[in-house]
Amino acid sequence: MNFARYNAIFYLLGKLEKGDRVIVYFMNQEHEYVVTDKLTTSSTDTSWLKDQGQGEQLVLQTCDPPGTTWRRLLVIAKPL
Repeated sequence: MNFARYNAIFYLLGKLEKGDRVIVYFMNQEHEYVVTDKLTTSSTDTSWLKDQGQGEQLVLQTCDPPGTTWRRLLVIAKPL
């Protein structure tokens, strides 16, 4: 397995800021989102996986700092 390749996928996720647009392709369909929040949490915090009652949202996650298991960087986006 090529770990370096998979570790790099979200390496630059931290560069996203509120208001940035994110495009996700799933089953040959384009889905567009706008970043609404960015936060850092502990590596064991899974509370953000629960429905917060705010409707549909996209949660992108990566390690913080990249390549470690210390914390998680979360980027939250809502559909346009």
